[in-house]
Amino acid sequence: MPKKTFEKLSERQQNKILKVCLGQFAKYGYDNTSIKTITSRLRVADGYLYYYFDGKEDIVKWVIDWGIGKWIEEYREHLEQTGPVDMYDNFKQAIIYMANFIQNNRDLYGFYFQLIHDPNFVHRDYLAHRIQDLDYNYEPAIDEKKANGVIRSDLPSDTIAMLFDVVATRLHQFIHIPKEDPVGVSQMNEEELGRFVDQIVSIFRYGIEPR
Repeated sequence: MPKKTFEKLSERQQNKILKVCLGQFAKYGYDNTSIKTITSRLRVADGYLYYYFDGKEDIVKWVIDWGIGKWIEEYREHLEQTGPVDMYDNFKQAIIYMANFIQNNRDLYGFYFQLIHDPNFVHRDYLAHRIQDLDYNYEPAIDEKKANGVIRSDLPSDTIAMLFDVVATRLHQFIHIPKEDPVGVSQMNEEELGRFVDQIVSIFRYGIEPR
């Protein structure tokens, strides 16, 4: 995390460092990004960042925490505006919100996507743990629907929650990498994406066999 000296920098200077670090890690990954490449992009002396951080590990952890904090803060504001929703509505809203977030924060999502898929990333476990903070906790809602007889009681709640999470994560990856998108979600506007997610919710509710 940043040293106390970092707090003395202006907000503009802090944001400049953040933007460059984020862009370098998102584009080149952890191993192929060095303090030297970051300082080169910042056009400062090689030892400049050591005045504010202990090293590259310190920098990347700071960027992780900043990004997670940004997402959580904005999503909480979104939920406050939309009000309480049920399990399926939350699934839909989370996908649509994250789609907009990815499109508006390409470097940030690219940063997480690059590092979470790097088996040699030194803070991979830490990143995975922090990303869990972003996941909506479906299990209490699933348990409630089970108790009310709305969904099957013979299926484990964590398995159902996993299915929600896997589908949402995959759709977000398609939006991030359009060339790997087989269903066209990366080209959908918010209304189209909403209808598409409604189809997925229908599959969760009723299955794929004819009714």
